[in-house]
Amino acid sequence: MQGQDKPLWTFLAKVRRRWVTLAVLRGSARVFGSVGAIVLVAVMVDHFWLPTGLSLIGLALTVSVVAIGQALLVLWPLRKIPSSRQIARFIEEQVPEFEDRLASAAELGSRTVRSAVQSMVITDATNQVQTVQLDRVVSSTQIRQAIGFSVAGLIVLVTALGLALAPAQRAVEAASLYAFPGTVHISVSPGDVRVMAGEPLKVRAQVEGITDAPRLIHPVLQVESGDEWQDIEMRADDGSFQLEFTSVSESFRYRVTAAGTRSEEYHVVALLVPHVTRIDVEYDYPAFTGLDRRLEIDGGDIYAPAGTAVTLTVHADKPIENGAVVLAGGLGIALALRDETTLTGGFEVLTDDVYRVMLSDAEGLKNPAAERYFIRTIDDRLPDVRIVRPEGDRSVTPLEEVTIVARADDDYGLARFEIVYAVRGGEEHAVPFPGPTDVTSRTGTHTLYIEDLGVTPGDFVTYYARALDVNRVKAFSESRSDIYFLDVVPFEQEFVEAQSQTQGGDGGTGLAELTAAQRAIIVATCKIDWAPEDIAAEDDVRTVARAQGELKLRVEEVVEQFGDGQRRGASTTFQQRAEGSLGLSVRAMADAEKALEDIQADKALPHEMAAFNYLLQAQAEIRRREVSRPQTAVGGGSGRPGQDLSALFDQELRRQQQTNYETRSPSGQPDTPESDALKRV
Repeated sequence: MQGQDKPLWTFLAKVRRRWVTLAVLRGSARVFGSVGAIVLVAVMVDHFWLPTGLSLIGLALTVSVVAIGQALLVLWPLRKIPSSRQIARFIEEQVPEFEDRLASAAELGSRTVRSAVQSMVITDATNQVQTVQLDRVVSSTQIRQAIGFSVAGLIVLVTALGLALAPAQRAVEAASLYAFPGTVHISVSPGDVRVMAGEPLKVRAQVEGITDAPRLIHPVLQVESGDEWQDIEMRADDGSFQLEFTSVSESFRYRVTAAGTRSEEYHVVALLVPHVTRIDVEYDYPAFTGLDRRLEIDGGDIYAPAGTAVTLTVHADKPIENGAVVLAGGLGIALALRDETTLTGGFEVLTDDVYRVMLSDAEGLKNPAAERYFIRTIDDRLPDVRIVRPEGDRSVTPLEEVTIVARADDDYGLARFEIVYAVRGGEEHAVPFPGPTDVTSRTGTHTLYIEDLGVTPGDFVTYYARALDVNRVKAFSESRSDIYFLDVVPFEQEFVEAQSQTQGGDGGTGLAELTAAQRAIIVATCKIDWAPEDIAAEDDVRTVARAQGELKLRVEEVVEQFGDGQRRGASTTFQQRAEGSLGLSVRAMADAEKALEDIQADKALPHEMAAFNYLLQAQAEIRRREVSRPQTAVGGGSGRPGQDLSALFDQELRRQQQTNYETRSPSGQPDTPESDALKRV
């Protein structure tokens, strides 16, 4: 460097100082602002999340690492001072007049030996820099702005650090707890405890040796689960921590850990009261029953004839010290231990009673709310009688054969088992089923030959099964199945074709529905009539009476419809016969209704059967053909066969019914809602 180019190097040095100052100020502003923002975010996280223990320490370490990393990221590029050539290039960017002369002069100035041309380049650059103001390269305004930003960033940082002082202090204290766990002691209550199974348990932990523990650490309750410990976080509560088990179902061990410190291990013993898991009942029946000894596994309630000796075998869910059977009157019957969980004892059934099984274990725990079991004396139950086949009512032809299968079950035996049938509700005929007596279960089969019963389409046959009970002490008693119907219908070639078949087989008059309702009334009356005398049935009889009266009114409406058709000339011979049968049905229903209102179900049954028979006859007449087929052509020798006049009359009758009764249901009956009485029947 020579004396004549000193102004050049002086200018470059001044620019370097200003450039470094500006870069440092800007870097400081960025560092202060970004670090302050990071700290503020951490303060907000701490405020809303409220971390404790390791979470608090982790948050502090994370903030510290991120803040230092950000500062290094900003300041690291400033560690190197720019060279003269770099400064010259920077000046040329700010002052374009220099073009490339300043950078060339800065590069040549480092050489000790120069040529005449090189000296001229340096001299030219020196002269040029003397004409340039320093503010044109790095202005004082930029420096003042950088100072302002730096101060603002510093304010943000100081404010953030002030807000983070308390969380940082807590983090330091929490870290010290983990670093020096011996300074902390955990007090746990209730410690070792015995609690009844199913009751709640509250565990409370107090951390001693530090202040404001809930703000620094969060204790964890560890429960032993097999060979591992299961962690359950405790809840802060008034300076301490607690955890509540809503129901203790079994014994377990537990402990509390906090800040690397662990409490002692404690035991919770669940006190399980003894429970009865199963009662086996052995019956030794009296001699008159003819029954063998029977063992009922997993029973409890006792159903046996008086004089039966029962032996109870009680199984418990834990070892038992002693037990007893306590009857309703307070009489206790001791149970003997067969093994540590099984007890046995017996007594004789004399009357209806209730008993409980009282158990006590070695710890004195009892089952005061023991389940009650019933003792019911059974003199003799009525047989259970039912028809197995056919399933429900059936329609049959006059030449059909019907095989009836019935079954009867009884507790002691059956004296007689028979099928009972009647034609058109007339005299009953009983046919015994073959087979041995004094058995508890019998199945009988009988075939009814409809041809031999002298029935015609429109008649019906009723049948049911009946059994007589046997008891060597008491008199016979009778039990019956439900009553069923066999409706006798014409052969297929006698059915009305097309229109009448699509109307349910009753010409659209709704007789099928009325017949089904009368059938239900008969079944209900039979059940009432066959019920034991000690069962009050007066209300049921009156309900059936109301249903019979309402059904009678509906049949009268159908009769009125037939009368309208006859007056208009739309009636046929078979419809007239049907009208006559319906009139007889109405009179029979009236007699049945009167008998039912007098609470005489037995006298009402014949009238109900007669009404049902008349309804079937009317329905059969409606379905019967009456077709006229001339042999010669009609109408000018066209050769077309004669029309079915019966079908024409049916169409006219339906047209008149739809005209006179505009709100009819599809079945042809007035669209009247079914009454409560009919629904109950």
